[in-house]
Amino acid sequence: AVGGLMAAHGEDGRSRLSGITEALSHYPAMKLHHIPSGWRYDRAYPQIEAGLQQFHAPLAAIFGLSDSLALAARDAGRALGLVDANTVIVGINGDPLALAAIADGSLAATVDTPAAELGIQAVDLACQGARGEALPAYFGYAPRLVTRENVAEIAMQKLIAIAELPNRMVGVNRQQEQ
Repeated sequence: AVGGLMAAHGEDGRSRLSGITEALSHYPAMKLHHIPSGWRYDRAYPQIEAGLQQFHAPLAAIFGLSDSLALAARDAGRALGLVDANTVIVGINGDPLALAAIADGSLAATVDTPAAELGIQAVDLACQGARGEALPAYFGYAPRLVTRENVAEIAMQKLIAIAELPNRMVGVNRQQEQ
């Protein structure tokens, strides 16, 4: 697992690392190594590269606490000869570069966190709060596993969501005008 545990404030990846640790606890034959890193590819790459130097044989799998970290680990692992066609690499977020990597076969999967759905909920909650209404303790969303089988469909949905942004903004502007 790569990423996290280096942020001075806010979410530092502990929740994601806790989730993978819990999931792997059901598979005692699997061994988890964690390489802490920053969140951005450019800052994380040298940290991940340094952490990978402890290994001397190709890795079976890499789990990035984000897509950019999975891609940084893929690239650093390739440079060190630790990542080959058999290494399973996965990330989280459903970023466009991750979708492209899934399409070309250099990333196995990502968990898409639907930005449009989260954004709509965040705006709705902010409006409720501004009106003095009670806010829920929690809210949810429906993450999706993206693989080669559904990457084209998910990519198209993301493209459509981006294309719809101007229409949504026009609607927001008209509401503000009224």
